[in-house]
Amino acid sequence: FQRSFLKDSAVVIQCPKFGEQDFVVDKLAAIFRDGGITGVTVMRMEVPCCGGLAWAVQKALQQSGRTDLPLREVVVGVRGEIVSERAQATGIPV
Repeated sequence: FQRSFLKDSAVVIQCPKFGEQDFVVDKLAAIFRDGGITGVTVMRMEVPCCGGLAWAVQKALQQSGRTDLPLREVVVGVRGEIVSERAQATGIPV
């Protein structure tokens, strides 16, 4: 996990179930706009509530104007296995 996803990366941890989503979107947008980000990987659990994290990141990318950034979503199963991995387009409206 660490070698595959964390090497040379910054990490932001957020739970969409326990957070004010507008605040999270604003904070992420500022990071994307001002942080020298070259790409984004959303790593989330397969449980339904974690789907909100991918939505918040997509919205923040659009709010920041950084729809050029590559976005990847990795879904982790409840036993720790990678269930799916896919690239997402960031230039489409949510």
